[in-house]
Amino acid sequence: MTDPEHLRELLQPFVDAGRLPGAVAVRAHQGEPVVVAVGNMATDAIVRIQSMTKPITALATLRLVEAGRLGLDDPVTTWLPELSGRRVLRAPDGPLDRTVPADRDITVRDLLTCQSGYGIPMDDCPLLDAMRANETEGRPGASHPRRR
Repeated sequence: MTDPEHLRELLQPFVDAGRLPGAVAVRAHQGEPVVVAVGNMATDAIVRIQSMTKPITALATLRLVEAGRLGLDDPVTTWLPELSGRRVLRAPDGPLDRTVPADRDITVRDLLTCQSGYGIPMDDCPLLDAMRANETEGRPGASHPRRR
């Protein structure tokens, strides 16, 4: 299988399942860039990248994984012990005092796939109210007076 076909096979199921309207991926193959587009994207699409912090940090992390210095399933509590013993809401829109112990620690993989459990509530709920009150709301358009 050629590299472009592999990328297409990797991305297309996300479009088919309705999880993404389209995607573009770039990868080096035999020293040359390979660009593949699926769904409603084109290989020459101009896309806005909001922040480069996450991809650069992810690249550095994956280099450490490749070098055997850390594993994808390593718990991040190794480096961030303050995340030990986390409690999570019983329901995303529930009261803040109704929590249960987390099933497991957050892993390096969770952070790389943005599945660490730190969500952004989109509807009014006690969590969103608390995030507004302490100025940690992360929705687009959220106003943070101290950060202007």
